[in-house]
Amino acid sequence: MVELRTIDAHFAPAPWPWVASVELDGEVVLYDEDTGRVHLLNESASIVWQLLDGESTIEQIGRDVAGAAGVEPLEVISQVIDLVRMLAGVGVIRGFDPAAIEPPSP
Repeated sequence: MVELRTIDAHFAPAPWPWVASVELDGEVVLYDEDTGRVHLLNESASIVWQLLDGESTIEQIGRDVAGAAGVEPLEVISQVIDLVRMLAGVGVIRGFDPAAIEPPSP
């Protein structure tokens, strides 16, 4: 397994195959069939979720989203890194086991 801090702009995230997703009114509901947990992503996070294919890097995803929204890419890339770290922390991103992730030190 990989550590959360290794997630940077060069990481190409992909969901675990047992994470089902459904879009409802612009938001995405994730269902982790392995744990039974449900996660709700807001509209912005839902757009990013749909782009997680294991081939596109966070930088590419951030630039694509920024270009479509007409905003600064560096800020979006930073936000995508934060989102992917959060998703990895709850166990829906390949390569990360939330049980093995140590909480950040104070």
